[in-house]
Parts: sequence; structure tokens; C-alpha cells
Amino acid sequence: MKVLVIDTIAPEGLAFLTERGFQVEQVSSKLPREELFATIADYEAIITRSSTTVTPEFLSHASRLRILGRAGVGVDNIDIEACSRQGVVVANAPYGNVVSAAEHTVGMMLALVRKIPQAHDALKQLRWDRGIYGSELFRKTAGVIGLGKVGSRVAARLKAFEMEVLVYDPYIPESRARDLGVRLTDLGTLLGHSDIITVHVPLTDETENMIAARELALMKPGVRLVNCARGGIVQEGDLLAALETLRKNAPRLLKFSRALTAPDWFKEYGFVIGLVAFFLLASFAGVGNPHLRSAIQPGETVLDLGSGAGLDAIIASWGAGASGNVIGVDLNPSMCLKAQAHAAASGSRMECHQGRMEDIPLPDRSVDVVISNGVVNLSFRKRKVIEELFRVLKPGGRLSITDIVSAKQLSQSIVNDPKLWAS
Repeated sequence: MKVLVIDTIAPEGLAFLTERGFQVEQVSSKLPREELFATIADYEAIITRSSTTVTPEFLSHASRLRILGRAGVGVDNIDIEACSRQGVVVANAPYGNVVSAAEHTVGMMLALVRKIPQAHDALKQLRWDRGIYGSELFRKTAGVIGLGKVGSRVAARLKAFEMEVLVYDPYIPESRARDLGVRLTDLGTLLGHSDIITVHVPLTDETENMIAARELALMKPGVRLVNCARGGIVQEGDLLAALETLRKNAPRLLKFSRALTAPDWFKEYGFVIGLVAFFLLASFAGVGNPHLRSAIQPGETVLDLGSGAGLDAIIASWGAGASGNVIGVDLNPSMCLKAQAHAAASGSRMECHQGRMEDIPLPDRSVDVVISNGVVNLSFRKRKVIEELFRVLKPGGRLSITDIVSAKQLSQSIVNDPKLWAS
């Protein structure tokens, strides 16, 4: 039997067929259509991947074809009914890449939460940017849409990160979810409660555009969405519309963001990063940081310890208003310059001091709110930093610590030290 392999498969696969007497030829899926159609006429078996679309027109040029092998799981690129009418058997490899797909998904999740692409990009520009703060999967809530061959393996791996895993799959019994230690729920609950969502469903009439405007609106601000399944499951048009709406509703934010339109985000960063940009920007614009916004009143003085790029401080300045005062502190002089430039571009009032917390000449009891993204944990002089925080805070002042280790360090210091407790 003559076998034509369109696109690339592993050499071991080609050797397996050759050793068993098959006449195997391999061509590129990028051949001009007319040349490809002329080639397929002589073959009784064809192996293809997702880059080749098998249509009635394709089949009309493959009169000798008897079996069509899909080297992978999905068959959405193959017209199954047209193959059946022509007497062509379609076979796929449902377990061929399930582990690879699951591991790739987890890798994408880690890249997103740890901000690996941003850190890599900074390092390539010879910048050691301490202002890039990642987060953890640990104790977050993951939402897995589809608990099939790939989804179930992703869920099992996420449990190893001690995540709570919510699952939506109307075709999976409760007992299957219990076996994996995950919680079966409806789609709305999953979307509204998950910190990171991953999609593992085939592209069918039922799943096409299953994540559209209504579903996007249900997601919590700051959510990460990973789609390593199929394009078309997420309605990109609705997503772009949401991005455009965000841009119109948060003009001050987008003045200091990269000058990219919504389609540019997808072009430059790809679908996943573009989507994350939408939710992160929504969070920075005031949707996803309610504790910070509600903590700051007009006219108050805010200290941002470890300003980074100054995003929290800028949100704080919107709360403090024209009569308020926002002060940034960061060891990195380039971060201070960046924070002040961002503040100026957004029309916010902010001054940033380069140096340590204890080196900044702030009067006693002069600050209403202190915000920090983990600087206490990073500092080698934790005790001194904590003392300075309580020295500058007014009676009844508030702390907004967004790093759990720093918050723990602060609480332990207060409880264990009567002097700080009295302050």
C-alpha cells in the first residue's frame, strides 16, 4: 500500500510503516493546492495533521484513497461525512499527544503566573527588572472546562500544586470527578470563581464560541485563561470588543500602557498573552483591586513601598485625588523614573524616592495608607522596614500588603513585639 504523509511526523512513525512493507512518501502541507491535489491521486492511505483541511474537493482528487489517518486527536479539519460517502475510513490517535498537551498547558499556566515571558524579554534587553512580580498556583482556584483525556491529566497535575480544581463537563459523572479529587460544577460557577481557567474540549457545533461576551463578563478580574485546545472555542470578536470597551472606559490607564490596539496585543503576544493583558489591565484600571481602591480616600497620603512600575501608586493617586499625596519608594532608580513617567502620562500626582524605606525623610505619623507588593519579604532588613512602616503610619492608618509572606512577616512582628503592638 502506498502511504502519503502530509506534514511532519516523528521519524519513528515513518520507520514503523516502512519496516512493515508500506511505500511511504512525505510532502509538505505548504505545497500549492494544485500540486497537492495532483500528488494525492496515487495514494491509498494518507496521514495528515491539523494543518491540512480535508474537504469534498480534496477527496475528489484522491479517488484511490481508502484510509485517512489523523496524527493527533482532533478531527475538526476533516469532513467526516464526505469521507464516509466516499468509503474512506478516518482514524485518529486519541492518546497520541495527551500527556504533551497536558504538560504544555501547565507550562503555559506557570509562564503566565510567574510572568516568565516579561522577565525573559527584560533580560534580553539587559535589564534585571526586580519590579516584575509573579504569583503562585498554590492555593489558587483552577477551572478546567472539559474533563476528557487531556483535561483529566491537567486536573491531576494541578492538584499537585495544591490548587482547588473546579470542573465543568456535562458528560462526566460525579464519581469520575471524585476519583480525581476535583469538584464538578456548572459553567457559570467555574467562570466566576476561578483564578485560572483552562479549556480542553474539541471544536464542535456545541463548543464553538462557548466562551463569548456573556462568559467573559462572568469571569473574575485578574483571571488567566489558557486555551491549548482549539481556536474558535473562544469568540475572539467578543474578546476584542471587550478590549476596546476597556480602552474607552480607562483612557488614563492606556496612556501609559504600550501603544497597542487590541488586535496588536494578539499579533505581538499571541492569543493567551493578549487575553491575559485584557484581564490584567481591567484589574489595574480599578476592576480587580477593590481592597486598594476602597482603602484610599480623597486627600489622604499614600506610601507605595517598592513601587516597581508604579501601577499600584497610580491607582492610589486616583483614590487620593488632587488634594492627596502619593509617595513611592524603590531601590531601583530606573523603576522610580518609570513610575514617575507613568504617573505623569496618566495625569496622576506621585513622587518617587530611590533608596531604602528607612532612608526616606518621612515625618512620624504622616501616612494614611501603606501599600506594598512583597518588599518586606525581599528586604534583608525586615525588622527595620517594619519599624519604619509603623513609625510613619498615622493612628488608625491602614496597610495593604498584597504578598502573603510579607503579610505574615508583619503580623508575626506585631504579635511578638509589644512595642510595635502598642504603636
